[in-house]
Amino acid sequence: MVNRVDLPVMKGRKRVPEKEYLIRLGEEARRMAMNIFETKNAELVTEFDRFIREHPEFSDKIPNGALVVMLVEGDEGFNKWNIEGAKKQVEKGQPIVYVKIKRLEPIRSRIKDIELPKAVYA
Repeated sequence: MVNRVDLPVMKGRKRVPEKEYLIRLGEEARRMAMNIFETKNAELVTEFDRFIREHPEFSDKIPNGALVVMLVEGDEGFNKWNIEGAKKQVEKGQPIVYVKIKRLEPIRSRIKDIELPKAVYA
């Protein structure tokens, strides 16, 4: 929801109609969601790559040349976005493999040794 005080009154010297501004806000929200989904997808692909390296037998279930599509249980918006993207990318005759992530462990730091020198004040 947009608060009326957040709406721009002028664009240059022309007043921007509220409806046009709200349409632009919707477009910006879609772009931001895409960026969030792209980031999430990249993180999931990285995690899946780690999983495959630790469980190489799992990769036997994936046909050569397949388009691997990451899905997350309970995240219908992301899943829909990724499935639609896959349909646009897949080549004729190329198999699509949907990998559904059911649960992820929290991300933890891999730092084993660290030093914190004294703070320096300007």
